[in-house]
This record gives sequence, C-alpha cells and structure tokens, in this order.
Amino acid sequence: MKYKYHHIGLIVDSTQENEEHNEDMKYFASGYCESQYGIELLRFEEDSPIHPLIKSVPHVAFEVDDLEEAVGDYPIIEKLSSPEDAVFTCYINVKGTPVELIQFEGHEEEIARPSPSQQNLDYHHF
Repeated sequence: MKYKYHHIGLIVDSTQENEEHNEDMKYFASGYCESQYGIELLRFEEDSPIHPLIKSVPHVAFEVDDLEEAVGDYPIIEKLSSPEDAVFTCYINVKGTPVELIQFEGHEEEIARPSPSQQNLDYHHF
C-alpha cells in the first residue's frame, strides 16, 4: 500500500480569506487551493457534528489506492464520506492523531482541486 501526502489540516479559530462553508457539517475550510504545500485551514462551528478529535487535533491526509485496505485495523473516527463526486474519504485514529485517507475514482485533477503534488513538488511515497 502506498500513502501519498495530500495535505495537512490545521485548526484555526478566526475567519480566513476565501473560506468555503460546509453547511451540513458546520465547518469552514480555506487555504488548500492557495498553498503549494497542501495546508488546509479548518474552522468549526460550535455545534459541528464532526468528531471531537478532528475538531481539536491537526490532521494529515494521504491519498491511497484502496481505502478499505489503508484503514486496516485502525478505528474509524469519521465514517466514509464522499465530499465530491468520485472522492471517498475517512478519518482514522492513529495513536490519538486523526489521519485522513482519500481515494479518488479517476485522476484528481479531473475531479477535484489541484493538489500540491500537481504543482511539481516532490513528495515521498511511504
């Protein structure tokens, strides 16, 4: 299984420029499209239904080819979801740290925003 770095999610408590609001999950996200390093800034509404660990601890996200295999025996802390067509994600708990796993059905550039790896940055594959 290969894990390809996708982004890091940092928690902020102030309004950010160009925030996108997810009304259902009650959070704001910004920075990812502008960051050549894949830094996503997240701000949560007080009554956001997202798991408390995700709302309180920064997370790192990896692109994987097989989401189920990547989850393995780790506890899932946020159920599988599809934030966009052909994009599947889940969060697992790795020693108290949330890790987001992302599987794209097709090429990311065709279905989602450009990732840092598409901006000619050389990331390690684990």
